[in-house]
Amino acid sequence: MQDALSRLTDAQSREVAALASWQIALVDLSFATGTLLGGSKIQWADELPPPQVDPNGGVITKS
Repeated sequence: MQDALSRLTDAQSREVAALASWQIALVDLSFATGTLLGGSKIQWADELPPPQVDPNGGVITKS
């Protein structure tokens, strides 16, 4: 029984290490190809629209 638990623990440790390595490799690939933001579905806008100002001097925010 002890041997089976030891093998299970070793297998789980290897799985976690493999998943971490996979994620690191994905980040490295994104960095190398210049797609760091695109992989996370982040869209980059060239410029933000100017804020709307109400007549009393406050900024109007959209909700």
